[in-house]
Amino acid sequence: MHVSLTRVALWLLSLGIFDKAYAHEIAGTGDQHAYLDPHTFTADTPLGRYQGVTDQIEMSGTPGAYRPESLLVPRGSGRPQWLPRHGGGTGTAAA
Repeated sequence: MHVSLTRVALWLLSLGIFDKAYAHEIAGTGDQHAYLDPHTFTADTPLGRYQGVTDQIEMSGTPGAYRPESLLVPRGSGRPQWLPRHGGGTGTAAA
């Protein structure tokens, strides 16, 4: 697949600018239009304590997971092997 960032930017601009008056009128009028704080997580890593923001959208078919042990590690310190799959699996490649 080839994606041109320039074409994507032009496509986004072609969608038009959001009406600021409408945004100010609608903002904060109910639960559907409330600004929510992002979900954060904290993990102790070999490089110190790390606080990050999780994905703000949860996909039922492809749920994500953060592995605190692999967030921040010194470059080159990992073993040359596949990480185990989330939810099981052996984590080894088939021969």
